[in-house]
Amino acid sequence: MLSRFVLGTCVTAIAFAGSPARADDQVDCANFANARELAVAACDRLLASPELTDKERATAYENRAGAFAISNLDQAIADISEAIRLEPTRPGNFYVRGNHWTRKNDYHRAILDYNDAVRLNPRHTLALVARGENYEKLGELAKAFADYQTALDINPMDISASMRMSRLNARIPANSPMRRPVNVQDDENACRRGSLTARLRLYGPLTRALSGDACRPTCCARRQLG
Repeated sequence: MLSRFVLGTCVTAIAFAGSPARADDQVDCANFANARELAVAACDRLLASPELTDKERATAYENRAGAFAISNLDQAIADISEAIRLEPTRPGNFYVRGNHWTRKNDYHRAILDYNDAVRLNPRHTLALVARGENYEKLGELAKAFADYQTALDINPMDISASMRMSRLNARIPANSPMRRPVNVQDDENACRRGSLTARLRLYGPLTRALSGDACRPTCCARRQLG
């Protein structure tokens, strides 16, 4: 089985047994990023087949959900929900449905799906960061902080978690025990050693345009960090 994410949607291709026509439909069904109408038609034909296993049927629903993700979000949610019913142990499907709920501004439902994604894969940093963003939108800053920190503990070079942690830190009162400890000198030293997380804390999102020798003490960094 081969999986990848395209525009926040899990694209999955598996080798179906059967006729060449069925194999062609499998390929077209998984190719929704390039040919959505063709993908929907191919997925429909696969789903109409009584010979599919639950695993194969779940995959077809996943891919058809990807095809509908832009044009028909409600149908995409219905399809990915059916995939989850058939194969409830795939964390990526919960993450994808959480993203769909987020797009509908249904943050509570999104968080429930991200919970399941993290339950199935505790190192799912995409789900952790997405859940943190939803907590932020609900004003639950302590929970958002915990999710961003967990994602950074798993991958200290996670740009998305670093940027969101920096943004969140600016919203937290300076005297809050939740606020990140400020140690500019440590960050400057870590920055010189190549830590992208430290560079983000020092310089913010624009650090992506900085070269490795741009790590230097600045008054701006001290003001930014509080």
